[in-house]
Amino acid sequence: MAETVKLIETGDGSHSLLNLSMNETYHSLHGALQESKHVFIRNGLQYWFQQNIGKSVSILEVGFGTGLNVLLTLQEALHTDARFTFTTQEPFSLSMETIQQLIYPALLNDNQLQPLFT
Repeated sequence: MAETVKLIETGDGSHSLLNLSMNETYHSLHGALQESKHVFIRNGLQYWFQQNIGKSVSILEVGFGTGLNVLLTLQEALHTDARFTFTTQEPFSLSMETIQQLIYPALLNDNQLQPLFT
């Protein structure tokens, strides 16, 4: 069965996917990486930890998508003392071919992330 997503480049140079059957993108066209850092990390995860110092958090993400939010959360954990449990569900997993085209670890300049992302 052919995958119904197409790799696209967003305004910040990072990749997103276009779901061809719904004509909907996984991230903002202005910047997938920029959007996830702003919404999910800075105003979500980091804000929560600032308000709840020393506590751990459980995250449920419905729709794993490209894995960008998980990757950024993992980067946060590797470079801080953040403690969390991350659970995600994805009914429409991507092919390994599509996953290998995503360039998030390279854009983040973090050598620890590439093997973990793959």
